[in-house]
Amino acid sequence: MPKFFMLKIQKSTVLLELTINDAPLVLPSRQSDIDTGETINVWIQPGDNVLGVYLTWPEGTPYQPGLARCGVRLEALEEGQSMGDSIPLVDFVWPLPAAANASSASADAPAEPPAPTEYYPYEARIRFPVAPSEAPPSRLWQEALPIPWDAKQKPAIIQRLALLHKALDQKDLKAVMKFLDFKAVDAGGAHYLAPDTARMSQQEFFEYLFSIDDWGMEPLEPENLDFHLLADDRVLLVSGSGMAPALSSSNPAGPKFRLPIYFALIQNVWLIVR
Repeated sequence: MPKFFMLKIQKSTVLLELTINDAPLVLPSRQSDIDTGETINVWIQPGDNVLGVYLTWPEGTPYQPGLARCGVRLEALEEGQSMGDSIPLVDFVWPLPAAANASSASADAPAEPPAPTEYYPYEARIRFPVAPSEAPPSRLWQEALPIPWDAKQKPAIIQRLALLHKALDQKDLKAVMKFLDFKAVDAGGAHYLAPDTARMSQQEFFEYLFSIDDWGMEPLEPENLDFHLLADDRVLLVSGSGMAPALSSSNPAGPKFRLPIYFALIQNVWLIVR
């Protein structure tokens, strides 16, 4: 039975950084409150997975205990199910529930409920297993090789990124589709889409973007790129400074397009996989 890994995120006041197998889902730069849900099938791998939760108190805000709230809940749902219909794989609540201090109780004066535990910064790496039979289908986790990353690898990555940037800037749909074919098919497959359906969805998306009159791309700045190994060193995130997406459109009138870039070595070839 297909599984949809649904993540429910709620937070207020506190700054949250959230990762799945080290891939960023929420960045601490987002200071507004959050109450949202999303499927994260593309980052679920067979076997061990790690959800990272990192909390900090916002600078310039006087600390007030008990003001911050954060909840992160992950469930593996079958089609037709809703959040709460299954036992959670992860159920994180902030402030942390405190254990009752039974020693403080007496016959005459029972213990008061303990105060929740709250301190900053806080970090948790919550591990949860996913059986291979329940993991979303993906070639990435089957075929990606560990990346022997060093400075010598950068030119090949930057060259491929520059070619994709050029294709996007020139509205070269055929070239863009070729660069992103593995991503379209594999990410779509993780959501149980047929390859042709996933390809068509991606093609329609870029046809819409390229129909914008003032479409163009912001300049690619290789000197400002950062490189981050994820998922047991099998995925390479390429970002701009401050974890900004590596590629962004420049069209002032239309919707802003931002493309996070994740590479992997598949059969010894650098491919964009997410």
